Amino acid sequence: MRFVFIEELLKCLPEGYFYSIETPTDRPYRFSEKGKGNISPIREEGQSGNFDLTIQNKDKQFVAIIEFKAKSSSPHAYAKDFCKLWNPNEEQGENTYRYFINVFESMTKRTRNSFVDKITSPNNEHSFKKQPGDIDVWVVCKSLTEGQTYFEFEGWDSDLKKLD
Repeated sequence: MRFVFIEELLKCLPEGYFYSIETPTDRPYRFSEKGKGNISPIREEGQSGNFDLTIQNKDKQFVAIIEFKAKSSSPHAYAKDFCKLWNPNEEQGENTYRYFINVFESMTKRTRNSFVDKITSPNNEHSFKKQPGDIDVWVVCKSLTEGQTYFEFEGWDSDLKKLD
């Protein structure tokens, strides 16, 4: 998915703009402890993480940071991505857009609600909760199955809710 995205990006990327894959974060993170399995992600401790894709302008300032997921992931996998994307201390540039893109083979109301639970549930020991002052992320959840647009989502993470 990332490579298809880059191929399309290259068609419209302005001259002098660049992209980078697996770009190191500015801040350290700790996503697990050896022998203890997954733990809730921790900021400002550990080692540099990576952003799946970044786009930089001609002044080498970040225009966008993007994390990708395919299919449904574990709460811990989602937490690692949102922990980095929400972090206001990732000072990548004054006007940096932050995107989370998840593509599902098929998306139903249950799929969407499960995704929302995994990133927002206070009962999940491996998730990372949005902190006061954290930055909103633009979330895109798309289905590869035609006709499922009712269950898809595109908008700020703060607007993502479960469906009744």
